[in-house]
Parts: sequence; C-alpha cells; structure tokens
Amino acid sequence: MPKQQRKKHKHKATFGAEPCLPQRFKEMIKCMDGSEEKLIIQKALYKTDLSKHHGRLSIPMNQVEVEFLTDEELKQSSKEGIEALVIEPCLKTRDMSLRIWDMPKPTARFSSLYVLVTGWKSVVEGNDLKAVDLFSSGTPEMPFCCSYQ
Repeated sequence: MPKQQRKKHKHKATFGAEPCLPQRFKEMIKCMDGSEEKLIIQKALYKTDLSKHHGRLSIPMNQVEVEFLTDEELKQSSKEGIEALVIEPCLKTRDMSLRIWDMPKPTARFSSLYVLVTGWKSVVEGNDLKAVDLFSSGTPEMPFCCSYQ
C-alpha cells in the first residue's frame, strides 16, 4: 500500500476576522512616514516564544500572510540579520534583529522561519502575551509593529 502524500497547506489563522491595527499604532507609523500596514502573521505564542532561554519570536514562513522583505533584505537577513524597530503595546519602540533560520527536519529537508531576536525577551517580560499580531509598517526606519493580545 503506497504512503499517502502529505499536502502542503498555507497556514490560515484561526483567530477569526483579520485584525485591524489599533489607531495609536497607525498614528505612530504615520509620524514616521510609514504607510500601508500589512498583517504579516497572527500567531498564538508557544512555550518557546515565551521562554527566557530561547529569547525569540519564531515566524514560520509558511504562516506569513504577505511577503514583507525586499530581495536585498532577504539576503541580508539570511546572513547577519537586519535591524528591525518594533512597537510595543505601550508605544515604546525596541531595536531587534530579524533573521532567517533553516531548521533541519528528519526527512533531510528543512523548514525556514523568520525569527525576531535581540530584545524579544524584554518584550515578553514587559507584557502579558498570549498571542501576537505582527504588521509590516511600510517604512524602512520601522519595519514592524506588534499588536498584542
């Protein structure tokens, strides 16, 4: 009997309606000459996302709603990472680093994911996080903003 092939499905958020970026974030983005906020991912946080030891937010590429990096940024994030400014719920900004990690799988393949590091541990400690909505802000000075649930 042949093995069943696993179909690859693009992950769809199970949170219900697509979230709207709160007005206070929109105003801050506008002040920084940003535009076109786009939802990158709506994600329930796992133990590793909340762990002090891991200190990073994983963003699986197969769950990303829209492409948000240029080709040049993709190359840079694979090597040394790119700087990212993230807005916290209190409207405090935090410098972080966005990187691409390739995680090996038992099938000799790998899965790729974006990771936000360098400061994520402080974001977790300062907020009661259960889920995160990550948006792209359309400005190089502030590529990301987070609305937390």
